[in-house]
Amino acid sequence: MPRKSRETTPTAQAAPCDGSPSAQTDASKKRKAKKALDNPRTPSPPKIERSSAETGTELEQTADPPAHDAATENPETTRAEASEDEIESISKFVREKHWENWHSYVLSSRGPFLSLQEMDHDTVEMARAGHLASKGTLETVYITLRARGFLYCIVIENPYKDQELERTIAHEFIDLHVRDRDKDLAVLLEPICQPLWEEAKKNPIRNDLETFLHRGLTGFRLVPATATLEPHPPAGADSERRPIDWDMVKERHPITCPVWKLSDVKNFRVNTAKELIFEVEIDGISEPLIYKISKTYHSLMREVAGLLFCAHANIRAPRFIGLLGIDTEWGGLLMTKIPICHLLGNYGTESFELSPSLSDRRRWYEQISDAVHTLHREKKIWGDAKADNVMIDENGDAVLFDFEGGVSDGWIDDELALTKEGDLQALQRFWTFLKLDEAEAEAEAEAEAKAEA
Repeated sequence: MPRKSRETTPTAQAAPCDGSPSAQTDASKKRKAKKALDNPRTPSPPKIERSSAETGTELEQTADPPAHDAATENPETTRAEASEDEIESISKFVREKHWENWHSYVLSSRGPFLSLQEMDHDTVEMARAGHLASKGTLETVYITLRARGFLYCIVIENPYKDQELERTIAHEFIDLHVRDRDKDLAVLLEPICQPLWEEAKKNPIRNDLETFLHRGLTGFRLVPATATLEPHPPAGADSERRPIDWDMVKERHPITCPVWKLSDVKNFRVNTAKELIFEVEIDGISEPLIYKISKTYHSLMREVAGLLFCAHANIRAPRFIGLLGIDTEWGGLLMTKIPICHLLGNYGTESFELSPSLSDRRRWYEQISDAVHTLHREKKIWGDAKADNVMIDENGDAVLFDFEGGVSDGWIDDELALTKEGDLQALQRFWTFLKLDEAEAEAEAEAEAKAEA
């Protein structure tokens, strides 16, 4: 079972298991090791605005530079070489076998859903940064930029794997990533990406879903020798997808649920943090739905089965509506949208708009626990159990979602993936995440104090 990436946003931190929203997990080895370099990650997206140049095509950085490095005030000085000692330290760090297979940071603070018209087409922002590794060895770093409604994933291969290779611009990019300066990395990429911005301006995306799916996310690889880009499969969530053999699906599981074509979608909005999830409006259906592109055959089967069981068992979860886009590479499922919801994973941060009492948090835990045990009684599992997969609805109740499987750092250990024991481990961590252990300790202390009095 592939590990799901540990994702963080400026407003939605991935949930730790020790109760502190800012805590780091031991499994996040890359971030833990980076602390020794004394360069904290700066997650705010760079605002790269269109300048007043006569051509109207030049882009320049206008955001305040990271406070930890005044040299970035001038984009030219961003490219200044690190000292020999820094290069040696970075080179050693990069070659060490401590890198997670996939680590991803969601850097855009927008969202969650925006239409193409609502997007700011005069700016470029960094939406995501991360890396891919194999057996602990760093393979590539990637940066995803959003411009004019398009997403561009730029892959930079690790040049330090070849110790005989002379330093190139790729070394500079890797150096910046290791030093938690992905914002500066994006600024350096901007002139290299200028041809992409120009093409997007000349050939904008039409406001139909199928066109967007074909053109909305494209991947490129940096060619260090020429500082140019060439086509390359995008990294990140989309790289996990495996085309579904819909003929096999129909043969094994006769499709009796409603099915819609991509052309039936009259309007759509993009989830700015999740490339494979959209809000869609379909002819003949009055309410907007959530469209989730399925990554694999097995993830599709797990998700549909999980949603159908939740409806049967009265577990609070989105309701399965049907399938969209089958017989295409974008086939996926449709489910109801939970209105006026709050992501539980944001609890403890400024973006969590609710102020839950102790009784509220206890009720959420009991609702999550009841749902998990109901699943287990029927020999079913939740899978990727974590606070980021729970919403608080308009009635203040906990709603579960994401039944496709996987594991997330700090919630379920790898060896417990897709098991009952994994769900139960996550339940223990929900108790801590909701600070119920602290409340329990305080209650015991008060009881002891009263007894002594």
